[in-house]
Amino acid sequence: MITAVIEMNRGEIVPDIKHEAGVIAMAHAGSCQHDRRSGGKISGRCSNGLQFYITHRATPHLDGVHTVFGKVTSGKDVVNSIMQGDTMVRVIIE
Repeated sequence: MITAVIEMNRGEIVPDIKHEAGVIAMAHAGSCQHDRRSGGKISGRCSNGLQFYITHRATPHLDGVHTVFGKVTSGKDVVNSIMQGDTMVRVIIE
């Protein structure tokens, strides 16, 4: 089981929140490009399609590109055991 603290920021990119190990974030679909410093949209079309991910290590190349909205607070051993191709069977939000 993974426990996380979620801080919703309306899907906006917040430049001060970095992609460090154990963050929960979402990648957007489409050709939308954002300014890495301000997080503001600079070009393209944002489709509002998305996928969620949890980082296993710091991924600074994603800072200012995708939205970080939470951090794993317990269950990091579970996160570290996730392998490419694994399937999420159930999600419980309380």
